[in-house]
Amino acid sequence: MKRMTALLAALIITCTAFAACGGDDSSSKGDSSKPSASQAADESSLEDAPSDESNSEASENNSDPSSTDPSSADESKTEDSSKADESSTAEYKNEIGELTKAFSENLRTKPYTMEFEISANTTTVSGKMSRDGNKVKMKANLGGLDVDAYVIDGKVYMLLPSVKAYTVNDNGNDLKNIGVNDYSLDTRAEYRSTEEKDGYICETYAVPAAKNTPADYKFDEKIDNIVTYCYDKSTKKPVKMIGKSPITGETTIKFTKVEFDIPEIVMPDITGWTEIKEGEKLDPSTQMKLTITSLGITDEMIQKSGYTFDQLVKMTTRESSEALLKIMKDNGLR
Repeated sequence: MKRMTALLAALIITCTAFAACGGDDSSSKGDSSKPSASQAADESSLEDAPSDESNSEASENNSDPSSTDPSSADESKTEDSSKADESSTAEYKNEIGELTKAFSENLRTKPYTMEFEISANTTTVSGKMSRDGNKVKMKANLGGLDVDAYVIDGKVYMLLPSVKAYTVNDNGNDLKNIGVNDYSLDTRAEYRSTEEKDGYICETYAVPAAKNTPADYKFDEKIDNIVTYCYDKSTKKPVKMIGKSPITGETTIKFTKVEFDIPEIVMPDITGWTEIKEGEKLDPSTQMKLTITSLGITDEMIQKSGYTFDQLVKMTTRESSEALLKIMKDNGLR
C-alpha cells in the first residue's frame, strides 16, 4: 500500500510540479505555492525549447489562439465546469503580463485537456491531465508503470491497468486538499520581466514559497521561487514553463498540447479488478506483477533468463530479489 500511495503522490506532483502554480491568494486553504519534490532539477535554459518547426507542429494541436482571450473565458463554461473552485474569481495583487493573465484565467474557468513533459533532474515524465470543474483525469508513466487517476464525486481512484488493481480514497470535493491544481499563475505573483528569445515571448514572475504571506510581503530571493511562462511569438500559445527554486532547483514543463474544450472524464469499468485497501497486503502474484512492471521487466525477459513468472512468485524475498537482478542484468536494464 505504501508503494501505491507513493505512486499517487508522484502522479499528483506530475500535475502540480511548480511552486509558482495555482491561483490561490494568501487567504486560500490550498497549498498551491508549497515547494514540490518534483522541482529538484538540473539547470535548463530557454535554448532547450523545441525548434520553431517542432513547436509549429505542437501548436497545431493546441487550442485556437482566441482561447487565450480573457474576454472569451465565460463563453465556454458548462454546468459542470461552473463548479470550478473559488480561485476562478481570484484577482492578482500585482500587474501581470497579458499572455499569462489570459492563460491563467482560461485554466481557472474553462474545461481543458493538456499533455506535457516534465523534466526534473535527469528524469523526464510524460503526462496528460483533463479537468472539468471538480472532475479530473490524469495519466502518467512512472518508473515504467502506467498509472491512471480519476477524481470523481469527491473520490480519488488510482488505477494500475497492467495488474488490474486500484485504490480509492474519499477526499471530498476540494481538489486543492489532494494537491490537484492547474498551471495558472499564483495570484500573489510579482512581475519581473518580458523578453523575446528563440521565437518565444517569455514572462517571468517571482512567487512566495510560503502558502500564507502578509499583504506587504517582500520577496526574498533566498527562499522564493521564480517561474517563467513562454509562448509562441506568432500564435501566443503556451509552449513551456520553467520553475526555479533556490531550495529545490529547477523544473521544466513543456506543453505538447493544450485544448480548452469539454473533456470526457468517465471511469472505465473496473469490475473484477483488485481493490487495494489501506493496511492490506497484496497477494504474491499481484505484488510480483507490480514489481516487474515497475522495473520494466517483460515476460520475454523473464523467459530469456530461464525463469517463469510462477517461479518468481513462489520464491522467497531474497531469491526473487536475486532473480530479478539477474533478469535486469541479462536484458540490459542495469
